[in-house]
Amino acid sequence: MSGITLGTGLFSGLDTQAIIDQLIAVDSRPKTLAQQRLFQLQTQQAAILDLNSRMQSLKTAAGAFRIDKTFRAKGATSSDETILTATANKNAQVGTFTFVVDRLVSTQQSLSRGFSDRDTSGLGLTELTIEADDAKLTRDISLGELNGGTGIDRGSLLIDGVEVDLSRAATVDDVLDAINSADGLTGVTASVSGGGFVIEGATTIASGSGDTVAEDLGLAGKTPVGGTITGDTVYQLYDDIALQSLNDGRGVGLAQIEGQARFDFRIQVDGNDIDVNLGNVFGQLTDDNGDPQVDDNGDPVTGVVETPVTTLAGVVERINAAIAEAADADPTLADVSASIDAGNGRLVIDDASNRTITVLERDEAVTASEASKATTAADLGIKGTATGTINGDRLLAGLNTVLVDSLNGGLGLEGDGDLNFATADGSVFTVNVGGAQTVSEVLDLINDDPLNAGKVTARLNDAGNGLELVDNTSGANAFIIAGTPDDSTAASLGIEQTGTDGIIRGSNVQMAYIGRGTLLEDLNNGNGIGVGTFTIRGTNGGEVDVSVTDDEKTVGELLRAINQAAASVGVKATLNDSGDGIMLVDADPANPGANTIQVTDSSGSVGRSLGILGEADGTGDDNVIDGSFERTITFDATDTLDDVVDKINNSGARISASVIDDGTSGKPFRLSLVSRDEGSAGRFIVDAHGFELGLDALDAGEDAVVFFGSKDPADGILLTNSSNTLDALIPGVTIDLKNPSDEPVDVSITRDNETIEAQVDEFVSAFNDVLRSIDQQTRFVEETGERGPLLGDGGAISLRQELINRVQGENDGFSDTFDTLARVGISIGEGGLLEFDRDRFRTALEDDPDAVEALFTRRDQTANPGETEIQTDNGTITVRDPNADLEFSALGVMAQLEEFADDQINTIDGVLTGRNDSLQRQIDAQNARIEAMDVRLEQRREILERQFLAMESAIGQMQTQQATLSQITTLG
Repeated sequence: MSGITLGTGLFSGLDTQAIIDQLIAVDSRPKTLAQQRLFQLQTQQAAILDLNSRMQSLKTAAGAFRIDKTFRAKGATSSDETILTATANKNAQVGTFTFVVDRLVSTQQSLSRGFSDRDTSGLGLTELTIEADDAKLTRDISLGELNGGTGIDRGSLLIDGVEVDLSRAATVDDVLDAINSADGLTGVTASVSGGGFVIEGATTIASGSGDTVAEDLGLAGKTPVGGTITGDTVYQLYDDIALQSLNDGRGVGLAQIEGQARFDFRIQVDGNDIDVNLGNVFGQLTDDNGDPQVDDNGDPVTGVVETPVTTLAGVVERINAAIAEAADADPTLADVSASIDAGNGRLVIDDASNRTITVLERDEAVTASEASKATTAADLGIKGTATGTINGDRLLAGLNTVLVDSLNGGLGLEGDGDLNFATADGSVFTVNVGGAQTVSEVLDLINDDPLNAGKVTARLNDAGNGLELVDNTSGANAFIIAGTPDDSTAASLGIEQTGTDGIIRGSNVQMAYIGRGTLLEDLNNGNGIGVGTFTIRGTNGGEVDVSVTDDEKTVGELLRAINQAAASVGVKATLNDSGDGIMLVDADPANPGANTIQVTDSSGSVGRSLGILGEADGTGDDNVIDGSFERTITFDATDTLDDVVDKINNSGARISASVIDDGTSGKPFRLSLVSRDEGSAGRFIVDAHGFELGLDALDAGEDAVVFFGSKDPADGILLTNSSNTLDALIPGVTIDLKNPSDEPVDVSITRDNETIEAQVDEFVSAFNDVLRSIDQQTRFVEETGERGPLLGDGGAISLRQELINRVQGENDGFSDTFDTLARVGISIGEGGLLEFDRDRFRTALEDDPDAVEALFTRRDQTANPGETEIQTDNGTITVRDPNADLEFSALGVMAQLEEFADDQINTIDGVLTGRNDSLQRQIDAQNARIEAMDVRLEQRREILERQFLAMESAIGQMQTQQATLSQITTLG
């Protein structure tokens, strides 16, 4: 019958559809009641979900004090933000700090002489070498390295009564510049010699009032001899000098091998082997009480008990400890000892019994792979054999000079030492420089030699990477320097030449400034090499990936990582011949491979940063990739100024070249060279190989200099940085330098009360939102009879009261200055809502900030909640319930509120979660009941429709019968 539509009965005349609808409406009264109940349940559920959401916000606001460490928030203010600004994070130390900004970081800029055009005429420049300032034969020494690392007391120096202010001096060059440029010191010049200062033309030197500058510079009480005051030695080896500072900054490389039996070099005395380990020392570990650790079997627990040495004193201590251990077996070895010879800048190993002492590298003592080879003994200057005493090589050059051992890529000064001079006036003489240990000593030996007698002046060349000699005589003869054939020291020094214009301009002597001990982070002007993976195609055609991570700290560790991987493809990594990078070569040159070495970066840019990307020129001797940081650029004679700029910028050198038009007539175009890196780390040198480029330094490239801790720079701590940001000085504070100033600037680091109070505001707002929601959901408006969905709900009313009780409660498990929120200005007000008294809060925070923080954040969790000990046949075992609730030994009020909120809303067994689930079940049941009612009502409608249709049919039949009977009656 479904689908039948009834209207007014055809036979009955009744509105059948209306009658059925009325009957169904009567039967639908239970459904209506069910729908009303469903709406009520849904309204209650919406109210519960609203409370749940607001309780979640309350939990977040309460927990934020602990999770976000709100009370650790710090603010930083500068007394003059035009000089410097500061920002502070939560780890910042509260206090006031004073700064004097002496200078900002600058970038080296050099400008050439003028040229008539930029794009037409060839310059005639054929070659240009650009390399880091580290390749210079001078070193500007920090004043902090003087006097055994204690530095000097900066202040005033009185020279012939003229005050020279050294309060802002940071380096030896700063001292020399200050003296040499001082007003009133006519005829007075300052220089250095060896490890001390030399003042010429002065009569008296003293410290300013209250200062000890003269004493610290080794000049106090000195009288002139022949017009020269020679100071005491103030720069020499000392116990705590860092190994990284030795060998002109190349440091000391350690053997790249670990294990219980690791060692770096071996000392042999009278048949005894003494292995010296400067790296990790392994031994039995101890616990916090100093007791030896053992495992469950009673065996010793071993591990690293000493980390690698970092100072020269540490080296001596390890050597003597190894000797002492060997003396247990052979007491005569007690006559052997190591010490520091500060005056001569070297280590000494002495045997009182005058036996033969031999020091071997690790790989000379035992078979070692390329990956584990080291140069530790050589780097310490003690490799070799001697009778009675090994007097090591010099490890520290003098002031503002370098070791001759650093020349020629670290091979040092070669030849017999003889330099044969022939000057323009026909003079011929020989100077022997074989005994020189520093470049300054080489120059002094030439200039001070009696046979020279001023005929020739020796100095550094303009680039600073070689020597230059000037013939001061006149005559028709050529100026010539030669060495002994096949044993030429002149060739080793790059000066075996015939001079032009009375000058011999020495070639680059290849100052080595990278060694196994060099830190990777110092490469590329302090930019490091990063991390990543590069692929080496080896001489056997195979390929291997080399991954460089943060674990590799030094060049030696990098070489080890490469050699461990590259051995399988026939490639070896080593320091290059010029001592300014690494290189990859055929691992077996006696049996060279058939394939050229090739390097590509797979991830990151380590290969590019090391300068080893690309392919070797060929096999055999040409199968080399040299990662020198020196860039030599060749030019055609027809190259214009613009061409020169393009080739420099495409060379990979860390400088930018451009053309400057200075607007002058005639020759307005100049070559501008600017370092890509700021500060002293970005300094570079340019060698034009005799071409008169006429470079003038517009800016030397200076580090930022700041004096910290005092309004007077002389009393402050001198800080230098290669950027205008100081982010490691005060933990948690970043200082941005804006301008130099003579006036001190104070930076105040305080608690960020504004942030703390803002978080309290958020909590108060979240708390009151919950209360307002409860009040709204449980409301009854007497005037209108309006009712909230949770009116009379005991759970909601109880929740409100619990919140009030919690916020008015005390700390649990501990007592402090402030045990309630009311005592710090957070209390229930007259309107029944939470109020925040800022003044009272600030007072409490000033009185006892730790107690206020504990009130808001303390949450001491017990170690192992839910653990139970069970006795078994094999002993006691501990079982832990993974679903056990957390337990606390102490909770501040805010932490209690946080935990209470979690009890209400957590998704497993939260109270509000349970209420919502219960309501959802009831809603589901009502929906199911209503659906069943709908089915029954539809069935009832169908029955009624069939019944009414049947009725109409019956009436129709009756009416037909009646009509028939009427016809019969008429007929009769």
